Amino acid sequence: MKSSLFGITRDFEEDYQSLDAKFLDGSNTVIIKTKSERMSPTLKKGDILVVNVKKKYIYGNVGVFKYMDDVIIARAKKIGTQIILYFDDNGKEIQIDSPDELIVLGKVETSVSMLE
Repeated sequence: MKSSLFGITRDFEEDYQSLDAKFLDGSNTVIIKTKSERMSPTLKKGDILVVNVKKKYIYGNVGVFKYMDDVIIARAKKIGTQIILYFDDNGKEIQIDSPDELIVLGKVETSVSMLE
């Protein structure tokens, strides 16, 4: 058995990396704060999100989108040529008829809940 400072061996060093070392990737990552409960229970108002702006978005994952003048945190699905943004609170979906109107800003990698 290996031993090291604070009992963390090199074999498990990645498990103890700081948030910035584990998730932040220089210019590929931005931090944003949620302003609504639309993604509850997955995300709550005030949660801090680590968003990778270079990683390819996969339908069904939580992403950050720009539609019209709004920045929206949601999941997306594609039905035919239509893209639908939907929320974990089962609220009203946003139907996007022209995919050119939707900009994928990034994929949410992880979140940190803030205690108020």
